[in-house]
Amino acid sequence: MKQPSNGITLVEIMIAMVIVAAIAIFSIPKVLTVSQNSNETKWKRSSRQAIAEVSAAYSLYRQNNRTVPITPKLTDLTPYLNYVKYDTTSIVDGTHCEGTLDCSSGGWACYHLKNGGLLLLKTGPSFNGTGKLNALNFKFDPDAKITGGAGHEGTSLNTYMYYSGRMKTRAQIDDNTTDSAGTYSSASCDPNWWNWD
Repeated sequence: MKQPSNGITLVEIMIAMVIVAAIAIFSIPKVLTVSQNSNETKWKRSSRQAIAEVSAAYSLYRQNNRTVPITPKLTDLTPYLNYVKYDTTSIVDGTHCEGTLDCSSGGWACYHLKNGGLLLLKTGPSFNGTGKLNALNFKFDPDAKITGGAGHEGTSLNTYMYYSGRMKTRAQIDDNTTDSAGTYSSASCDPNWWNWD
């Protein structure tokens, strides 16, 4: 009498592999999409926190100085910022309209925030006036590294803080916005993951 085999046949293995492949084909793109959406939500949240941090620092600066002269630079807000560490070596993504940003260059003062992003404050320009178009700009890289992905993945958000305290991103600034270094107009340089909603 022939005893039944306890092993798995080649046909059964092939059927199992086909089932696993079919599951992978349909689930992996969904997992990647969820992961990308999760990153975008995180970048948007941390960018909002950075904008709020700069806004609060500016309010404290104004409160402590009673009036704001036209000469302060964004780096004058440093004592009022809640940052983890000052950085002089990192290179991070700029906006998708530009290349990378280098913290070792003299043009930027870089601060790691608690949310994991990197706040870049311009060291040179000042408001150069108290009008509604006088503003200073800062950038925020939400993942504090060169992401190098396709599209706008992980790129910096370029934000302008007007003398009055209002905030606008580069795509929304008023034409002829100015600081002591020059005059600027709006440009479509906001990352595609960003919106104010």
